[in-house]
Amino acid sequence: MLADNAHMKSRMEPKAGRGGRSLLAGLLRCRRCGRMLHVAYSGSRSEAPRYHCRGAQVNHGEAWCISFGGLRPDRAVAGEILKAVEGNAIEAALEAAARIAEQYTQQRRVLSLELEQAQYEVRLTARR
Repeated sequence: MLADNAHMKSRMEPKAGRGGRSLLAGLLRCRRCGRMLHVAYSGSRSEAPRYHCRGAQVNHGEAWCISFGGLRPDRAVAGEILKAVEGNAIEAALEAAARIAEQYTQQRRVLSLELEQAQYEVRLTARR
């Protein structure tokens, strides 16, 4: 995840994106101050994302660290993601999901058998 958001402080953790249409929300950090970039939406229907960091302004009264439009970066990253999953990657992902579902089913079956065995032993002990 972008090298674990490389410039972040040790106590901070990567965050998942929250709402909105921007693809990189919650993934980008400011190179200057290390804070997570904020996303603002502009345009007539608030569809155009803009990434910005005001860490230096808030803490030191300086100019904003960075501010840039998000349409081009989002398109570029989306294109690279689609290249990575084209072809057999989608089939492989579906197969992996099916295997995970099968493992879950097997785990439930094992737990069910263990519960059945425990109930049998309780009934047997009660009869004795």
